[in-house]
Amino acid sequence: MSDKPTEPTEPVEPTGGGPGNLPPETHSFVVRAAVDNASTALAGHGLLHNTVAAMALDVLAAAVVAAGDGHRAARLLGIGERVWELTGRAQMDSPDLLTTRRSHALRIRAEIGDSAYREAYEQGRGMHYEEGLDYAAGGR
Repeated sequence: MSDKPTEPTEPVEPTGGGPGNLPPETHSFVVRAAVDNASTALAGHGLLHNTVAAMALDVLAAAVVAAGDGHRAARLLGIGERVWELTGRAQMDSPDLLTTRRSHALRIRAEIGDSAYREAYEQGRGMHYEEGLDYAAGGR
């Protein structure tokens, strides 16, 4: 008997739910947990490599927009952009991570509008490194 995992022979249906099929209280709990966990990761940024901080910022922005705060999410993407620049490789040049980040930006733009998105994004992008990470980890 091999220890190697086998590929499924039939399509696998997702077992988890998304915002559309989770009960509201569960979705709210999951979103809050995502925000809390990403914020905790950022609070220890001094011990983390910039790549981890940048990834946590992208995750936090996605959770924050899901929680309904598009302006904060746009600022977080702006902060994340600056941190990604420090790594020299936006989203580690991963097509999946780049596409995911773009989709979050589009969702935020759809929620708050292009003008508000650009303004909030530039506010985040204009923050100094420590200021941006403090904002992300501490809330407003």
